This record gives sequence, C-alpha cells and structure tokens, in this order.
Amino acid sequence: MSLTLGLWLVGVVACDFARRRVPNRWVMAGAVFAIVALAVGRSPLAVSWPDALLGGIGAFLILLCFYAMGLMGAGDVKFAGVLGLWVGGSPLLPIAMGAGLLAGGHALFSLIRHHGPWKARADAKAPSAAVPRARASIPYAGYLALMALVWLALRLEPASH
Repeated sequence: MSLTLGLWLVGVVACDFARRRVPNRWVMAGAVFAIVALAVGRSPLAVSWPDALLGGIGAFLILLCFYAMGLMGAGDVKFAGVLGLWVGGSPLLPIAMGAGLLAGGHALFSLIRHHGPWKARADAKAPSAAVPRARASIPYAGYLALMALVWLALRLEPASH
C-alpha cells in the first residue's frame, strides 16, 4: 500500500501543478484506497481507525474554514481530508507547515514576477493580446502532496546501522 499512496500523491502533485485542480476521481480513489488499507490492516503507516478519522475530519474541517473565506479551492480541502485518512493526525502539522512555506514562497515569487518593476517594461514591449493573465491560484494540494511524499520517504527510509 505504500506504493499506492506514493503513486496517488505523485498524481495529485502532477494534476494540481499542471491544471491547478485536483479531479474528484483522484480524491475518491485516494479515499477508497485509504479506507481499504485501514479495513484490511495494511495501512502503510500503521494508522489506526480513530487516528485516521481524526486526521481526515480534522484536516477537512480546518481547511474548510479557508475555503469558506475564499482562500482555498474545494479540491485542496477534499485532498487534505483524504491525506488525513492516510497519515493520521500527528503528521499533518509538519506536512501542512512545509506545504504552507512552499505555497508562501510560490505566492511571493508570483507577486514579484507579476508586479515587479520589470513588469511594466515587459508589458510595454509586448502587444496587449500577447500578455497572459497571471494565475491567481496556488497549488496547495500539490504542495501538501509533495510534503507528504517527503515525510513518507523520511518515515519509510530503512535505518542504517
């Protein structure tokens, strides 16, 4: 099941970075595999049912507040809930903190890139139809998935003696 979790996370990273959305079928697939892994006792991280439910519901409800304020997409919220089913409650804080730092860096880079002093010069040189609109969204689910992959790699790395 570790391979299933890893492939699912890579798929979410790819979808969210490329299209700025996480399709419902990816979220549902992740949820189904997480529930099956829990049901048959094959959770790759040995997460218990109570911890999985706490992580899933907790992550969903916390990010739902950001969605309600218009700061996050629904796919990010749903993905976080399913990620909580996979990893449980405890790892979500470091994963979310790392994802928040990456998303903050992304936002800062986008702000500088699209509103920096060189933007006016680039706009003046290019025909108005050729100037693309900046994407306002940040692939937070992608960053959550990326940090979960890092966390998973560190967690599953065999200890060297």
